[in-house]
Amino acid sequence: MAERLKIKFTGNEIEPSKVSANEFAKIVACYENALLAVINKKHPARNGIDFISIVEVKHESLTIEADPHVDEIKEAANEINTAIKNNKVNFLPYEVIENLVPFQQFVNKYGCKAILNGIEGVETAEITVESDIKISEALYYKGETTIYGKIIRIGGAQPRVRIETESGKTISVITDRKNAKNLSPHLYGKIGIKGVGKWKKENDELVELKPKSFVVLSEVPLTERLKGLSNLLSKYWKNIENPDDYITSLRG
Repeated sequence: MAERLKIKFTGNEIEPSKVSANEFAKIVACYENALLAVINKKHPARNGIDFISIVEVKHESLTIEADPHVDEIKEAANEINTAIKNNKVNFLPYEVIENLVPFQQFVNKYGCKAILNGIEGVETAEITVESDIKISEALYYKGETTIYGKIIRIGGAQPRVRIETESGKTISVITDRKNAKNLSPHLYGKIGIKGVGKWKKENDELVELKPKSFVVLSEVPLTERLKGLSNLLSKYWKNIENPDDYITSLRG
């Protein structure tokens, strides 16, 4: 019993009979996912399967008890609980915060509080309606950028342009009908999208791009373009015996 992690929802007469199976399953899954996100962040090369086992659901308000599979699970629980207690949730990995948001939504919905307390060495924390755990703008940074890729889709009731970058990532941006129509002939062609990007501070992942303009890129290979440039300029060099000496003279 002493080794079990515990999540207790209490207050406002909350009890298991008031919670649907889907809600219950979501809370359990989010708690496990939050723990695993901490482990994956700290041990990215770790192999094996980590999980928690639900061993008991009590009618003490609504209490869930779980056995941690490995010591790393306990360490992750302590890190999460400590951040919640010290009001430093935004310092946790992004995926952890994503999985704590449903706890906040559950607490807000039922007007109760969640008490996360576990074993020795694991801090105790509470999530209340005042905790306000959410994905905030403080987790991102913004700036102007240009993203290049191949158009793979255009259109929709609210026109969107979706591109695929060389790394295989897809990015979809909202535009107007005029831009969508102008870009349609270039479907599967390469473009650049200039705009304001939004990235996660944690890993520099681009999550949003608000376009300002689109640039259609030439499909002509670089070698062909250089060849064309050479043909264009060759007439100016044909009477110069030593181009190197001539360029040196121009430079003084």
